[in-house]
Amino acid sequence: MITKIEILSKDVLGLVDLYDSLKSEVSLSKEVLALNAIRRPPRLGGLDPGAVAVLTAVVSAVSSGVATLITAIFRVLERHQIRDAKIVIVGKGGQRLEFPVGIDQEKRKALMAMLNEIEDHKLILEKS
Repeated sequence: MITKIEILSKDVLGLVDLYDSLKSEVSLSKEVLALNAIRRPPRLGGLDPGAVAVLTAVVSAVSSGVATLITAIFRVLERHQIRDAKIVIVGKGGQRLEFPVGIDQEKRKALMAMLNEIEDHKLILEKS
């Protein structure tokens, strides 16, 4: 199933840095089909007013596509030496998973296994 996932960055990385870095990380991915930057004021279109950068990713398989994005975002944050951030996954039903930077691999895998339980993912990068 192909789906679109919104990625918001709240004072973690700007639009250009996030887009360029993430695009290079997912360029060889089979799950991430497209990555697009949205250039519109955050108050329009129901977007979070605190978002500095808004991207959309089109993925082929929801849980593996989101897992690929999370892994790529962790690599981007590490490359930019951002240690005080977290990735928050929010679902349509209000479900919420938090992946803090520096989380160990076992905990990250356990959280990623829970992605199947969340519908209509939104990824938010925010300060810890």
